[in-house]
Amino acid sequence: MPARMDDFPTADEFPAMTLLLDAYRERSQSAPEEADGWVSRVAEVEGLAEEDVSVTHGLVLAADLLETRVADPVSGLRYRPRAA
Repeated sequence: MPARMDDFPTADEFPAMTLLLDAYRERSQSAPEEADGWVSRVAEVEGLAEEDVSVTHGLVLAADLLETRVADPVSGLRYRPRAA
């Protein structure tokens, strides 16, 4: 994991980020049309340990590779991958 922001990995350098972003893209593409690509948090990714998904999620958010919004008070946050 990066120790400082200048050591911050990119998705190309940190394969777990690519795996998580691919999971978001897949879920976003299969979301209902009215959802406009906004989906709930991805909690499991094939090939990543559960604790790695959480850490990777933080890296992806910090790298601004996911958009976020509050859907409503009950549903909470929704995520959408930014266009590449």
